[in-house]
Amino acid sequence: MAERECIPGGSGRSGAAGFASRVRGFIRENRWELAVVAVLTAVALYLLYYYVPWRDEAQAWLIARDTSFTGLFQQLKYEGHPAVWYLILWPLAHLGLPYGTMHAINLVFYALTVWVIVKHAPFKWPVKALILLSMPMVQYAVEARSYMLMFLLLFLAVKDFPKRREHPIRLALWCGLLANTHVFGAGLAGGIFVVSLVELVRDGRRKELDRARVIGAAIQLAALIALVVSLMGSIGTNEYAVPATPSGFWEAVGTISYGMQRFGLALFGRAGVTGIVLMCFLIAFFFLSAGPKLSTLWLTACCCGAPFLVICFIYASHSEMMILFLVASAWLMAEDGLKNPRRLIARTLMPLRRTVAVVLAVLLAFMAVDGLYMGLVKLNPWTMNVGEPSGRQYTSMSVYAARFLNEEKYDDYIIVGHGSAYVSSIVPFLKDEKKVWYADQQEFGSYVTWNAKYNAMVNSKQNEVIRRIKTHFDEDDKILVVLDKAHYSGALSRQNLKLVYESPVDPVKQSDERYYIFEFDWDPNTIYLK
Repeated sequence: MAERECIPGGSGRSGAAGFASRVRGFIRENRWELAVVAVLTAVALYLLYYYVPWRDEAQAWLIARDTSFTGLFQQLKYEGHPAVWYLILWPLAHLGLPYGTMHAINLVFYALTVWVIVKHAPFKWPVKALILLSMPMVQYAVEARSYMLMFLLLFLAVKDFPKRREHPIRLALWCGLLANTHVFGAGLAGGIFVVSLVELVRDGRRKELDRARVIGAAIQLAALIALVVSLMGSIGTNEYAVPATPSGFWEAVGTISYGMQRFGLALFGRAGVTGIVLMCFLIAFFFLSAGPKLSTLWLTACCCGAPFLVICFIYASHSEMMILFLVASAWLMAEDGLKNPRRLIARTLMPLRRTVAVVLAVLLAFMAVDGLYMGLVKLNPWTMNVGEPSGRQYTSMSVYAARFLNEEKYDDYIIVGHGSAYVSSIVPFLKDEKKVWYADQQEFGSYVTWNAKYNAMVNSKQNEVIRRIKTHFDEDDKILVVLDKAHYSGALSRQNLKLVYESPVDPVKQSDERYYIFEFDWDPNTIYLK
């Protein structure tokens, strides 16, 4: 037998060729799905070019940038958010990467979410398109917060739930990360943990347990404990995390229903009715398609119940996200129908199913058209007459104020901000990571701590701000005072404050992040006219 010639590096070239062949095969097999991901990611990138982050985005980045690793966890009790998003940002910020890195990471999560939907969701292409064009998917592709990561983990969890016996650790990781990304996702994660625990107990009696499933359940339990620990103390420290009163419950229920309008399910004044009808028809459609298992009904209740209860009792906002939790529930029900074809409804009920499907399609069409329009209007990319030579339009006016403050002549000035929740949007754009002295918290900093001290002082009047400046600083200090529009009284005369900058006006929507910058004059007898 002839010896084979040994070519140095041949195995490496062979391995590289094999990898390239697999990549080409993957692209050929998934060319349409990849095309959808590429197109939607390109649209999001285009919108991102016209976008400037606002205060909630700045808050997360500044916490990651300006806290130690242990300090990060100490700060979370004031945030009302779990740790995963901050843990992703923390090393990036400490490496000195720019603010835009956060949006690049969010864009990657968006592309992955689109891929999971187009490749794995058990829906027809028209339904997938409607989901991808819903307002939460459009808005949070650009607005970099923990929500897009939550959507990704949510859909990964429902995708892998039917395969929980084959891949228990992978499912446990999705659930653990989901619970610790946002409290909205804790319901599904907790529900899957209960299902896993029940199945472990049942199979343990039959001596059918395997180590991977036990490890998976342990991971889920540890993640849920970590969630509780990270949020411990949020209620009572965060001004927004306040339990609702009984009357507030029904108001919050109305907010969820009316919030349907925010992702385009109805015209003004009809959003509540349309939202309720959509929920009923969505659930009816899948009940008529298959007989869901008890575990599916339980997970549906957990998946939608957690955000519902949070909105009702903790923080009545982000009701527009309910649509994607309904989609996740529908995904679970559809999997039941695909896995159990014998449980499909009798032919006599098929006309009813078709009628429900038509009504559902019409309602989802409202979501696609209105939701996409409202998402784009909020991002506002085509309004280009705010004073930028390049034609760029900013959804927040913080970057304009930062440009003014970054002028060389103000390098040795102390920046005093009042209305820190708004003024903090400017801080990531300041050069040399310059800090601001917040008049409401009476200390230098970047991010906002939502504690009792902040709550007691945030609405202090302008004369109180002047008094605090005089108390904390010397007359030799040169000071610029930044007020957001909520703390700008608009009086005709101002003592000690000379207006040197005012944010340009957005002609379409009056942004709540507009700023007025004053040079502080220590002479008490000086009065400046507006």
